[in-house]
Amino acid sequence: MAGNENAVVITQDLRIQTTRHQRDLYNQFGLGVFFISAPSKKGFSFWEMVLQLIKRWPEIKKLTSTSERPFAYRCSSKQNHFNLLD
Repeated sequence: MAGNENAVVITQDLRIQTTRHQRDLYNQFGLGVFFISAPSKKGFSFWEMVLQLIKRWPEIKKLTSTSERPFAYRCSSKQNHFNLLD
């Protein structure tokens, strides 16, 4: 359903990319995925994630409109831009 709506997923759960069947699903349904890596295994708090989204929103919008689906990008909390994943 999300693939039909041109939806994107924004997450800090990198296991989606490394778990083959999960990666295959977002590819199958044509989703765009943005991974934002937290500085620790604990992850971002709710408000830290909100700040990350606000900071990165212009780039997310640009990449969403210019990238062919399916796609996956990753950015760490210390990076200033997203990198395309294979």
